[in-house]
Amino acid sequence: MVPEKHRGLTRNDMDSFSYSSRAEHTTFLFYCNSRWLSKGNVLSRVFEFRQELYSYLNGEGYNNSEIFVDSDFVIKLAHLCNIFEKLNSLNISLQGKEIHILQLYDKIVIKKINLWKRKLTEENGKTTCFPLLKYFLGKNDLELPMSLKTIFLEHLTDHETHFMKYFPEEMKQYY
Repeated sequence: MVPEKHRGLTRNDMDSFSYSSRAEHTTFLFYCNSRWLSKGNVLSRVFEFRQELYSYLNGEGYNNSEIFVDSDFVIKLAHLCNIFEKLNSLNISLQGKEIHILQLYDKIVIKKINLWKRKLTEENGKTTCFPLLKYFLGKNDLELPMSLKTIFLEHLTDHETHFMKYFPEEMKQYY
């Protein structure tokens, strides 16, 4: 008698659980290695499935299932989903025939990152630039904690520094 693989069993359990809970998506893939472009989609799917994941993992006795109901974690997850969605959109807009790097300077998110940082600091933590984050905060009647605002600002500054390496201000003069 060949023992049934545990992975297949839990996947079937998760599929039937998501079907019975009437989730929009009925399959959650257990695959760890994906391209960065797809990682945003995986994060978005985890955000959508967070309640189902919590219920399933809690039912299976996993100690870390509580993370899916921790508001700080879910706020960070929503922020990452929004950032990846914006990076995916940027990536798609940079592709195509006869596209020259100098023509694309305005599409680069350096200006947008500065706008996002300004909204988070000057406008008392406004999250209008991050729709999923805004949705979660509004739905749960939460404010963006100062500690997370600081983390998000550091994250955005890191992105800005990264993009500045590839698209320095001096490039603007050639446009």
